[in-house]
Amino acid sequence: MALQKIITTLLRGLRVINYLIRSYNMPYKIIIAGDNPIIKYGLTHIINEQSNNTLKVVSTILLKDIYHVEEEFDLLIASINAPEDMFSIHLPFISRFYEKSPDKKLAMLTGLTSSSLLLKSRKYLNGLLSERDPFAELIEGMLKILEGQDYVSRSIREHQFIDKRPRPLTWAASRLALTECEDKVIKYIFSGYNVTETARLLDRSIKTVSAQKRQAMKKLGVENDTELLLIGSQFSNGEKLSNGEDAG
Repeated sequence: MALQKIITTLLRGLRVINYLIRSYNMPYKIIIAGDNPIIKYGLTHIINEQSNNTLKVVSTILLKDIYHVEEEFDLLIASINAPEDMFSIHLPFISRFYEKSPDKKLAMLTGLTSSSLLLKSRKYLNGLLSERDPFAELIEGMLKILEGQDYVSRSIREHQFIDKRPRPLTWAASRLALTECEDKVIKYIFSGYNVTETARLLDRSIKTVSAQKRQAMKKLGVENDTELLLIGSQFSNGEKLSNGEDAG
């Protein structure tokens, strides 16, 4: 019992110390990884000059070096502004970083608008930031990611949202309308797998999975993959699947 009290006291003391550090405006440490020096310089300037000392860029590196980082950081931002047909070359850097350091916070800053590519990268990221975001929203998004939120930029969420109609149902509520088969398919889609991969993992035909995906999207009230990404941002990290996991 005495040892337990000592441990409890120490943990309480550590929480107090952490609070005091943040109270004195010690900024979060940011590392920017990317191959475009102009974007890295511009983002560094935005963060260091407009975050009111809540964020500070401590290093900028090439994208290929993200899994060799040795210095301490709170958030790594991978800047990927390559053409969509080149995205597959950059995705392995993100996936390998996630595999090596799954507890580290990783966000992607991008100008991509391809729904399928954004969905493909989601399972490796804590957040998606857009190059189209106003500076204040970029800063706000980074802080939300650092606070533990699964963040998707508003401009990414609203891409292709033509009618801006309200969606009263949350994912948790609307998924109740799905059949068991549709629910399994959507879980894999939210976890970054495409229709072909999902069909293989569930041992179903591509035609069947495609039809189940369409039916699920209809029930969820979405019309394209970008809208599906918005619903997916409500999907809890604990339910996202990795290759070989049971979707049941």
